[in-house]
Amino acid sequence: TLDRSSAASDVYKRQVLAIPLIGLVSLQSTLGPISFLLALAFSFLVLLVFNVFDLLVLDWLLFCTIQPRPMILAGTEGMAAYRDYRFHFVGFLKGLGFCAVGGIVIASIWAVIQALVA
Repeated sequence: TLDRSSAASDVYKRQVLAIPLIGLVSLQSTLGPISFLLALAFSFLVLLVFNVFDLLVLDWLLFCTIQPRPMILAGTEGMAAYRDYRFHFVGFLKGLGFCAVGGIVIASIWAVIQALVA
């Protein structure tokens, strides 16, 4: 299972990088040249959408509210920590830093690609 989760993590990392870049290509085909600042704002917003979805749907709705059996560790059923909305909100706030850093990285990759293509 370790290999599977590691492979899933690698796929997730590639998707987090690829989705904003694909969006930038699409945006450029519509608007024309995309500046670094626009690429940064776009990338940040795309990553923010992932972060908000994670907080609202995965963490608060599924994990804290609905609590499907596969998400609950055996022997921990009913623990108060499973309804700790604040814990997940703090994780969301940390994710904002990821959005900022990820946006800078993706916008930088975009700028390098644009410089190489030009």
